[in-house]
Amino acid sequence: MLKTQEVGQDTLLTAISAGSIVDLEICLPANSKRVKTAYVGMLQGAFLFLNHPNPKRLGAA
Repeated sequence: MLKTQEVGQDTLLTAISAGSIVDLEICLPANSKRVKTAYVGMLQGAFLFLNHPNPKRLGAA
């Protein structure tokens, strides 16, 4: 019999290694913008630390 196991979001986030490139989507009321930046780390249950994307890549977002 096949068994499935649910994986929580915290488990998925801890699987990302520091320095990995992550793809973010910034959603605003008027539009959305996708940027790629470096994942720095996390304080479990509180914060995600990301490298601030270059303002030229953010554009008007």
